[in-house]
Amino acid sequence: MRHTAMLTTTTTTITTLAPTSSTSSPGVQTILAFAVPLIPSTLSLFGSVAIVYILLRKRKGRTTLDRLMMGMSGMDICSSTATLLSTLPSPADTPIDRTGALFPGYGTTGTCTAQGFFLYFGQMGTTIYYCMLSIYFVLTVTRKQKRSNNATSSMATVIEPWL
Repeated sequence: MRHTAMLTTTTTTITTLAPTSSTSSPGVQTILAFAVPLIPSTLSLFGSVAIVYILLRKRKGRTTLDRLMMGMSGMDICSSTATLLSTLPSPADTPIDRTGALFPGYGTTGTCTAQGFFLYFGQMGTTIYYCMLSIYFVLTVTRKQKRSNNATSSMATVIEPWL
């Protein structure tokens, strides 16, 4: 009999707390959905632009590693820019969740599709360049080769055709 009373009290407490926990402010969710991607994408964009700037200023021959880093940074610039735009290219009437909160979008379906293309293109390109960079380092370690400025080196003939 005593266990039944505790079970009823616990059930009552849970049912009274359930409505208050699901009615969180949609304004906070909307702000977080918009603001959270801004910081990491800005840092990533600045880092990739800095790498491209440094490699473009390099006057002497570029190595395979330099070309891989340039391509990887270029793809990351596409991805970071698309992420930095956050919800702005989305249509204005796009709901964020079941409560009906709206994204702060100012675009159309076309701008949203373009953002999705650049996001996907940049992330896939970055991943492919990262894989090629890993293969480059495996070949460098296993073949015990030094970095070469020559575009016809064995590293360039093995890795770069896959890009």
